[in-house]
Amino acid sequence: MKRLFRRAIAIALTSVMLTSAAAIPCGSAAAVQDSAAVQISANKTVKLNKTVMSLGKGESFRLTADQRVKWRTSSSKILTVDQSGNVKAVGVGTAWITAKNDQGAERSCRITVKKAPEKVTLTKGILTLGVGEKFKLGSGVNDGSASAMRKYRSSNSSVIKMTHTDWTGEFVAVKPGVAYVTVRTYNGKESSCKVTVKPAPKKITLTKGVLTLGVGEKYTIGSAINDGAAAAVRTYRSSNNSIVKMTRTDWVGEFVAVNPGVAYVTVRTCNGKESTCKVTVKKQPSELSFERNVFVLDAGKTGKIKPLYLSTEGANKVTYSIENKNIASVDNNGNIKALKTGTTEITARTYNGKTEKIMVIVNGVKDRTVYPDAEKVNALLNTAKLKPVKTNYPDVDKAVDKIMASAVKSGMTPGQKAQACYKYLAQNCEYDFPWLCDIDCVAYEDEDDSHIVSYAYSILEKKRGVCDNFSAAYVVLLKRIGFDANLVDGDVGRTGGGYSGHAWVNVNINGKHLSFDPQVEANNLGTNKTVNYWFYGMEPENTSHLYKYYSKQYSGDFKGTGYQKGIMYFKSRVSASCNGITFRNEYKLPEGCDYDHAMDDRYYDSKGNIQDDGWLKIDKNHIVPVKFKTEMQNGPLPYYVELYADRYVGTDDKGEDIIERVGPMVMVEKSKNKVNEFTWTPDKPGYYAFKLSVYYTTRYTMMLAQDMLNSPAYCVKYYFNVDVD
Repeated sequence: MKRLFRRAIAIALTSVMLTSAAAIPCGSAAAVQDSAAVQISANKTVKLNKTVMSLGKGESFRLTADQRVKWRTSSSKILTVDQSGNVKAVGVGTAWITAKNDQGAERSCRITVKKAPEKVTLTKGILTLGVGEKFKLGSGVNDGSASAMRKYRSSNSSVIKMTHTDWTGEFVAVKPGVAYVTVRTYNGKESSCKVTVKPAPKKITLTKGVLTLGVGEKYTIGSAINDGAAAAVRTYRSSNNSIVKMTRTDWVGEFVAVNPGVAYVTVRTCNGKESTCKVTVKKQPSELSFERNVFVLDAGKTGKIKPLYLSTEGANKVTYSIENKNIASVDNNGNIKALKTGTTEITARTYNGKTEKIMVIVNGVKDRTVYPDAEKVNALLNTAKLKPVKTNYPDVDKAVDKIMASAVKSGMTPGQKAQACYKYLAQNCEYDFPWLCDIDCVAYEDEDDSHIVSYAYSILEKKRGVCDNFSAAYVVLLKRIGFDANLVDGDVGRTGGGYSGHAWVNVNINGKHLSFDPQVEANNLGTNKTVNYWFYGMEPENTSHLYKYYSKQYSGDFKGTGYQKGIMYFKSRVSASCNGITFRNEYKLPEGCDYDHAMDDRYYDSKGNIQDDGWLKIDKNHIVPVKFKTEMQNGPLPYYVELYADRYVGTDDKGEDIIERVGPMVMVEKSKNKVNEFTWTPDKPGYYAFKLSVYYTTRYTMMLAQDMLNSPAYCVKYYFNVDVD
């Protein structure tokens, strides 16, 4: 009774207030306030469950409002509606269904009516899921049609259970088996997806476990699971978005390298199985180089391009394009396949636009634009003005006489004699470490002549040597015939590698130069040691891509100034010091030894005590320079000094040492001083291994040799270690 009484009082008060409000003068503030309240009540907003939609002709749909309204259509030829909000599409076009409340407030829904669908298509026709995995399946109808109602169902709820059946089909994989998820439009059009359910994965593996990218480089990584399992949903994430930023995280992981550093990209299945890839981001490449820049291949053979970068720079992928696809092919991984005779170029490009060229030469015996014709070369050699010259070194001249008697036949033209000597070297001599004996040598007016003679001796006497031995021997043989032959050094693209230090022969014929390379020819002997003469009498202008000149060392006339004793009793001393600690080592080449490349462990500290090795310690917070000193005690002047260093920076994922080359840092060329001093200051912590070489050689050997092991010189190497910690 009290509740009914309070309600009656409230109704009465409301009635009095409305009556009183009408009687208040319009100029008063109270009148304005009460009038506004009445206006707000009159314009109460109507809310609908849809305000824009499409229907197919003949399709029905029920609109609902949040209050009591009356419904009407703007065109009964397109849409009909009853007072319960049931709408039916009766004609193609656009019309509005409007809902109006008792206070006059309205809200409309714009409905476009299209043709009834002729077909419906699911976004997937075949799908494989793992047990417990969820999936959402959408659908589409043919152009120009519509179907607001699309119902989904499963053919077997024990395998696939629906969790959402209208507009999109959401479902979960329950147990292994096969079921069909079907969508149906209002007019009976259907489409089905075959869903195979397999066991949930036990593990997942990324296609890469370790990856290096350059800043700005993009990468897409995939994944695989154990056999017999399935995982349609795989999500990817980055451990550090400031280093590696994900741009796609579903099914495949797409990401971009943002800043130098290390981050981890992880893939995860719906049942929590994960796999991770370590991504190291380095600076963008400032240059591009390769392990080999020239490939000489037989037709049908293959080669592999291997990019090289500075230690602080990197990239994952290089793209390749080839000039002539008929001669060779190259794929995106740098795999070359030789197809037919000829020469072509591959252009390599990094993701940031750095480019480099790789030359491919395919069995070029018939490629006359690069390789010569021996008969034409001989015809040109026959026009040369001959001036026969001996070396004036008895042992070498005797060896030359023996070869000339064996290879050269009576009645041969000068060109044929040159070809016969070339053939002899290619067929009878092998590429091997040269034989160097301590011989008495002629002192020539031209310093390089003595080295040509000593280089030639290894081939002429022992039939073995490296490129400069082959070429020096051919110079000596050509000069005996009378040609103006000289030794040349530079870089060459060789069958065994890319551009590298090399020596060959140039012959001057009436102002024209032809190049001969007997050592490279020996690498390309055919069946039964047949000489191809690919490198016999090349015109330098036609081989500029293959032979890169540094300088030309012309031999003279072997004019001697007397004999000099072979360089012997080579003895040097070196020391390394810092923080008041000094290690020194002195060594004398043994009798009959031309160079030494073994470490000598006899190190002496500043008190004269013998140490096992030369270790120097530097505090990384108080870095001081290391002082090196070399002294030639017994031996020739001038001599050379070289200092190299390798820095140990850690180990990679395979446990292998990562070494960073620091040198060469010092090169003392042709020092006439018995003592040389220099310093080195580390710029970062680490373990440094120093190789200090003291040797005697000529400028020619200095420029030609990449390593002292490839250079016939008198040399001692010393090793010091510096720990900056």
